[in-house]
Amino acid sequence: IPLDKFIVGYTGKLGVSNAIEFLIDSADKLQNHQDIIFVIVGRFVEAKGFIYLIKAFAKIDRNIRDKMNLILVGDGVEKTILEEAVLELGIKNDVIFLGYQDNPYKYMKESDLFVLSSLWEGFGIVIIEAMVLNIPIVSSNCKYGPSEILLDENKIEYGKLVNIEDDKEKYSDSLSTAIIDLYIDPELRNKYNKLSMKRVSLFNIDNIIQNYINLFNKSENNE
Repeated sequence: IPLDKFIVGYTGKLGVSNAIEFLIDSADKLQNHQDIIFVIVGRFVEAKGFIYLIKAFAKIDRNIRDKMNLILVGDGVEKTILEEAVLELGIKNDVIFLGYQDNPYKYMKESDLFVLSSLWEGFGIVIIEAMVLNIPIVSSNCKYGPSEILLDENKIEYGKLVNIEDDKEKYSDSLSTAIIDLYIDPELRNKYNKLSMKRVSLFNIDNIIQNYINLFNKSENNE
């Protein structure tokens, strides 16, 4: 079987190189935003947990939140639910819906923090894309993917992982706390930024190919 048939895994359709390539188109800029912005990209579906992210954002103290914007890039069946939640929580001036974008990376690169609120994932390629863009990350510790990316075998952390609670109100509280912790700690943000490029190199195509070759060699040698 040709080796290229196996090279799917962590590269995905977009992959690391594509994220960088898309950044060439940087003509559009985010206008009239606050000092701190969170640009979050994904489909508006239950699995992505955006409703809990919005609730977490609303829980941030107003004195801090006044300096922030939550910018959501995407579309999906839960869009109306999310828009209504923003109105009910009184944060319509702090949350911006940009809709679906062919090139979300030109917005992501302006983000000060990336949050993955998913209840479950296939892998979480968007985390790697955020790391390529040198954005510190808060992520749910959902199945599957985030902990594989943000926590290595030596327990070195490359971002903040938040456990998903059965009580989703507590989950929103934990997300909110993690966002604030990272916001108020520039040293931790810088630490994650420095570690990101080192970590993300593990997921480039050359390393993936070599890992498959090593796996095949072990299989042939019955190891």
